[in-house]
Amino acid sequence: ACTTNSGILCVWNYNDWGRPYQFQGDGKKAISLAFSEEKTLLFSGYNDGTINIMDIDIFEDISSKKISNNSIVFLSSIKGGLIIVDLYQNIYIYNLNDREVVATYDGYSQNFTNIDISNNKNILSISQSNGNIKLYDISSIISSEFIDGGWVSPFIRYKCTFKMSDKIISSDFSPSDDLLAVLMENGKTNYIDIINNTIYSTSEEQNLVKNTTLAFINDYNFVVGSADGKIILKDIN
Repeated sequence: ACTTNSGILCVWNYNDWGRPYQFQGDGKKAISLAFSEEKTLLFSGYNDGTINIMDIDIFEDISSKKISNNSIVFLSSIKGGLIIVDLYQNIYIYNLNDREVVATYDGYSQNFTNIDISNNKNILSISQSNGNIKLYDISSIISSEFIDGGWVSPFIRYKCTFKMSDKIISSDFSPSDDLLAVLMENGKTNYIDIINNTIYSTSEEQNLVKNTTLAFINDYNFVVGSADGKIILKDIN
């Protein structure tokens, strides 16, 4: 599934491919999307602050919920719920069974470039336009639970901020979630050691062609995509 620049949601059945199913949201535009953990539902976030839930077996929306007054720019599935971020960096945990927001963290600004979440869904990173990366601890529960002799409620907590030397283009957590690789506008890649709260800088030379994205393959290798269509395999050094 993907969203287009015009806000149309396109969904393919990968058993036969062909032309995608296309969904136009009654005057609203699809901005973000995520599949459920079980891959049976497709969540889409819209510019009017609503999320829609689609049953992908029948390609029909089964629910719609107003979450924010701002565009929904990021969605990520967690067990029984969703992590949601809107245009002003407000963060929400949404309980699917109860159809309600169970935890929030208020944001304040549109000045961000990239949002990413760790593989275990416990850390959210938001890259600011000024080169800062803010990390947040996210609970792994979507309702209050009795844990270790006490009641624990869903939470979103500010963790820390890291300052990069340039504007951030892309980021990705390593499969083991101990590193966050950060691709900057100057072409360099830095690494944040999540465990020790340390930044490791590289001395890479800037490419003539702008790099646009990166993604880990395993804990030791990642790929970088460039504006000329090339994909370069790199290792952690």
